Amino acid sequence: MKNLQLSVKSIAAQICIAAVFVFDVCAQAYAPMLHQISDEPLFASDAMSISGNFDLDSYEEFAITVKDSSGKTAIMIYDFIAPKTLKRIAEADRFEATNVRLAVGNLDEDERDEVVIVAQEGSDGAGQLTILVYDDVANHQKLQRIGDIQLEASKAQLVLADVDADDQDEIIVTAREGRDGKGKVKVMAFNLVGPNDLRLTAKADQFEAAHTQLAAGDVDGDGYDEIILTSQEGNDGTGRLAILVYDDLVGHQKLERIGDRRLEASKAEMTLADVDSDGHHEIIVAVREGRDGAGKLAIMVLDLVGPNDLRRTAEADRFEAAHAQLDAGDVDGDGRDEIVVSAQEGLDGAGKLTVLAYDDLLDRSVLMPIFDLQLDAVSIDHSIADTNNDGIADIVIPLRERRFGFGRFALLVYALDGSDDLKRPGDIRHGNLDNSSALRDGNDPETGIDVLSEHPDSWMPSLRWADGMPSGFKIRNISGSASKMSFYVDVPK
Repeated sequence: MKNLQLSVKSIAAQICIAAVFVFDVCAQAYAPMLHQISDEPLFASDAMSISGNFDLDSYEEFAITVKDSSGKTAIMIYDFIAPKTLKRIAEADRFEATNVRLAVGNLDEDERDEVVIVAQEGSDGAGQLTILVYDDVANHQKLQRIGDIQLEASKAQLVLADVDADDQDEIIVTAREGRDGKGKVKVMAFNLVGPNDLRLTAKADQFEAAHTQLAAGDVDGDGYDEIILTSQEGNDGTGRLAILVYDDLVGHQKLERIGDRRLEASKAEMTLADVDSDGHHEIIVAVREGRDGAGKLAIMVLDLVGPNDLRRTAEADRFEAAHAQLDAGDVDGDGRDEIVVSAQEGLDGAGKLTVLAYDDLLDRSVLMPIFDLQLDAVSIDHSIADTNNDGIADIVIPLRERRFGFGRFALLVYALDGSDDLKRPGDIRHGNLDNSSALRDGNDPETGIDVLSEHPDSWMPSLRWADGMPSGFKIRNISGSASKMSFYVDVPK
């Protein structure tokens, strides 16, 4: 069994009812089925969620941040206390903040996960950047704040990683100097060295850049994590795309730059994956050609082959597309990661949704597509998950049918069919159209009546499974077409 977790993010001005709902995917011959196993309505918006083990039992819990009806940020832990029963077991004091980032990891020696929050203080986001650490110290009563630090900075990104080989996670933050987000970029590592003692233990030289993205993983094979950034050079973000690798070489002193690559590109998406089975991660980027972001989409693999030697080792054929989303996982069962890209065709992103998987078949040369799928739809996002517990990753795509995002909502699961040659494009088995594992609304597309964000309360259409059976779910609101789309779903009691 594998749990798929969906979180609701509101873009509406008013507070709406969000819902915590978890799906379980049951493995059945020829018919994987999505089942709702729990829900709880919340008067909240702007939700994020991530799983972790906060109480050292045999199961993971869910850490969730939302904005409540008063606009304050709430941090809560949910756990399954019985089959089909999801209960809020711990909560922190609520506070006013914006631009909240959430991460989970083990920062101390208690072996259980802590919750890390990075946010801009104040309801208007004009306050200091604050880093907060919470722990379920009292075991299912209240989340206690065990570390905090404030910075004169903004536009933060957050990731947790073990960069100093102490078997505990450090808090890695990138941020722009000053509250106005116009200063230089800082790269910082924080350690929880004791109760209520969160310290800045290492940092890198500052530099001028914008549109920073952050990741961490072992890219040099030394057994612990390095810090990877992509950023557009210059305070205004009009320079080259920089891909930078930092390492805590000395231990709690200075983050040293051990890899550096510049590209005439922009609008980068990044993930880490071991695509060549060498035991450490490669850096995978999807970028648009040119600094203005108007060129073709390029998918590249970069490998740190030695000190200060970050090389482009493989690349796919470029094509016209926009709004790229990037992920990686073993989708064909060969024991190494493939690269999965979803993007809207056309330089303006007005074309069909195309989903491609690339494999490094020729060993550090050319990324070859092992499948290529087109859908007349707009994707909300995609994720990689083993939905039927067969040891092979599947591709989960929530989308709006039809190209401009005005059609029905569907949650689709795709998997490679291993009965044919995996290298031939088109070896896709769609596991949803002919069974009951796709959620769709009940509107007839021939009538032209669709669920539009301008009319969230007009129809309240019931979602049906693909075989026509009612599911009990109801769509409340779906945003218009965009690279990132949001939706509300009312779940049955």
